[in-house]
Amino acid sequence: MLDILVIAPHPDDAELGVGGAIGTVAFAAEGRLVVAVGIALIAAFALWARRWFLRRMDAQLSARDAGDADAVRRLRRLHWGGMLFNAIQLVAIVGCIPYLSATPT
Repeated sequence: MLDILVIAPHPDDAELGVGGAIGTVAFAAEGRLVVAVGIALIAAFALWARRWFLRRMDAQLSARDAGDADAVRRLRRLHWGGMLFNAIQLVAIVGCIPYLSATPT
């Protein structure tokens, strides 16, 4: 049986770091330091979470390949947790759009 794991394109660490740095510098240059710190924190957390998630995913894939029957359940739980994390990030970012586009008074 052929097992194929399909993962949609995800930014790698360099892209996350560069995007976070550009956003942080842009808002800091504009004088919006609270937003700049927020972007830096989101980027740092995303980098940490990505590494954590990929380590766990690799461990569970190895366990599954070694015959651990519970590994599939743990992989499914990781998958759902990752989707929930992405949904929370999306809601937070979309919710902040009015504050990001508004000019400070």
